[in-house]
Amino acid sequence: MKRKKSILTRGHHFEGYYIVEKLSIRHRGVREVYRALDGLGAEVALTVFDISAPRYAAGTGSCNQADDIPEVRFFKQNSGLECVAQYLDSGIAQRGKRKLAWMTQRFVDGKSLDEEIRHRGNIGIADATLIIRRVAEVMETVTSFTNAGGHYNISTGNIIVNFDGDTLTDVRLIGFANMGHPCSGIVPFDVIDLDPRYRAKETFSDEFSYRSDIYSLGMVFLTMVLGHPDCIPSSTFINYAGNPMIPSDITSEGYYKAMWNEADQNASYMIGLIMHKATADSARRRFSSYRQFVDFVGRINKKDKTSTVSIVSTTAVSVFDAFTPRHTAVPGPDAEIKQIESSERVIPKNQRAKKRGFEEVAGMEDVKSLFRRDFINILQNPYIAEAYDIKPSNCTLLYGPAGCGKTLIAECAAREAGLKYKVVKPSDLGSPYIHGSQIKIAETFQEAENNAPMILIFDEFDALIPKRTDELSEHQAGEINELLTQLNNCASRGIYVLATSNRPQILDPAVLRTGRVDRSIYVGLPDFQARKELFKLCLSNRPKAMGIDYDALAEATDTFTCSDITYIVEEASRQCFEETVNEGLSSPLPLSMKKILTIVNATHSSITPEQRKEFQELKAKMENRQGAIERKKVGFATAR
Repeated sequence: MKRKKSILTRGHHFEGYYIVEKLSIRHRGVREVYRALDGLGAEVALTVFDISAPRYAAGTGSCNQADDIPEVRFFKQNSGLECVAQYLDSGIAQRGKRKLAWMTQRFVDGKSLDEEIRHRGNIGIADATLIIRRVAEVMETVTSFTNAGGHYNISTGNIIVNFDGDTLTDVRLIGFANMGHPCSGIVPFDVIDLDPRYRAKETFSDEFSYRSDIYSLGMVFLTMVLGHPDCIPSSTFINYAGNPMIPSDITSEGYYKAMWNEADQNASYMIGLIMHKATADSARRRFSSYRQFVDFVGRINKKDKTSTVSIVSTTAVSVFDAFTPRHTAVPGPDAEIKQIESSERVIPKNQRAKKRGFEEVAGMEDVKSLFRRDFINILQNPYIAEAYDIKPSNCTLLYGPAGCGKTLIAECAAREAGLKYKVVKPSDLGSPYIHGSQIKIAETFQEAENNAPMILIFDEFDALIPKRTDELSEHQAGEINELLTQLNNCASRGIYVLATSNRPQILDPAVLRTGRVDRSIYVGLPDFQARKELFKLCLSNRPKAMGIDYDALAEATDTFTCSDITYIVEEASRQCFEETVNEGLSSPLPLSMKKILTIVNATHSSITPEQRKEFQELKAKMENRQGAIERKKVGFATAR
């Protein structure tokens, strides 16, 4: 194959710029980067594009101006973006028979991160965390610009750093040649140009998205804190910019295994969990956003105190006490966010098993599906949702009879979403002082904003924001006004609210408008399938006899609430416990069908027929208020 000639020649002039040297070693004849001098002798980075090349002409059918090049348009629209080379100018030029687009940026001085790692051996945790944070800030903008696409060439060779002694002073991301929309099957660039060390598994099947870049960023972090593994020879090729290149025989899989062999021996347990999540084989199991990834990276304890951070005022690492390195193998790619979070929280061991999501909810697939579609999936896939201009609900109100699991389903939805959450009860906001509750409401939302994205779950919402009447005192009205103000489009601040109420009819009407409560969900009595699944869930960890007829139990408990069914199983368990103890048996008596039915027959539903009728009428009014389409009755079931 005939090798293309370089577009420009060293020592020549182009559009008023003097060409000093060529910096890029790839995309020869298509996209090339040069160090050049402007008319005043200032150094600039000059990128030149052959706009007749298929990769530039294919998108629009033709390319007639510099702005038709996505890379030029990105830098022009984001000229104030930190951590990239600043945009200066662009245009179209004719050179012989070739029509060229060009762009100039401020010249980025420094070494590639790859070269700095080889020089230092590794990068301290504080500086590595900061580098990831700054690159991720750029990548959020890239992903928004490309509708959930990415940079697609994140590597230590495309990150430029500057150290003043041991002080990190600058971080820049370069190498935007492949930036583009998500792609699958047809890739609009030559994958041979990519650094194999940082390529995600799916990219070898020609599938690229922003989560491919999250993988790359995870491998960059590992390389920074662990250094290059022994399998990488110290002698490397040198490119035109004087930066090292890796030998061509290094594969993605080989590099991954080599890095994790080092990590298993030397990385802390927390680093292992976070990086296994970031570099999971399945793109869907990686972090759902750069913000989420950076949030967890920022929690890694600062163990290397030899490297200081000077280019941001905020602390690059946070919140953790020391984590002791473990010399046992860290968990594999199945390590999920719940495991990471559990390692940071002080939760008694006997409670950790209970911190699950929708696994705690028996049946009710309709409402689970509703939460996943309208809330959870949007939170977990923010860039894709942004591409479609879809946002999660600002506030979702769960209402219905008492004992049907409204608060529990709100907590399960929060855990399923993988975000931090806080349950707020009316007593939490109470205060004996005038305006004290108003201040607590403001502090609660400020705390959530400081920890955004975060979910606030308001229990007994009607007690917090009842209808404003003449009977309310001035400070009570002030509390309601404060809560209404804080709820206004709070999702835009990364605060998502779930609220529960047994009496939505007494809520102040102002709270039910869109922009505050965007969606109301009726949580009624559990249906047949939910009752059946709830009995299975409640009996799953208890000794029971053979032949439990769950269909019969569900049939016998029609109109019962979830709490009624939980009570039935617990009461039957207590009676079996007493019999076991009184008879002096060494093993527990099993729960029998007869025993459970005896308790069922002695128990009445906690919701009367009159109350059921009232709630059905209320449901109809609430749905008419929102213009909602009639949904199936939904309810929730749980084991305590």
